[in-house]
Amino acid sequence: MDARRESLLVILGAGASHDSVDPKIHELYPPTPRTTDYQPPLTDRLFDNRTNFRNALGWYDDLPALAGRIRSETDRGRSFEDVLVSCTGDS
Repeated sequence: MDARRESLLVILGAGASHDSVDPKIHELYPPTPRTTDYQPPLTDRLFDNRTNFRNALGWYDDLPALAGRIRSETDRGRSFEDVLVSCTGDS
C-alpha cells in the first residue's frame, strides 16, 4: 500500500467569501442593512463603514484608526494592496 496521500489545497479570497452569500437573498428580502451588512466585503471594501464590521474593529485598540486610514485611501482610488504596503512601511 502506498503511504503517500493526495491533498487538496483550497485558497479562499475575498471574492470567494463575498460570493458565499447568495445574491438572490435580495429577491427574497429587500436590501436592508440586515441583508447587505452580513455579506463579506470584497478586498477594496474590506474596511467600509459597515455596522457589524465596525463593531468588530472596535475590539482591537489600534485597528479603528488604521481602518479609517485604509478606508480614506481606498476611497481616493488607491488599491488596498498599495495602501497596505504603505502602512507596513510606516510601522
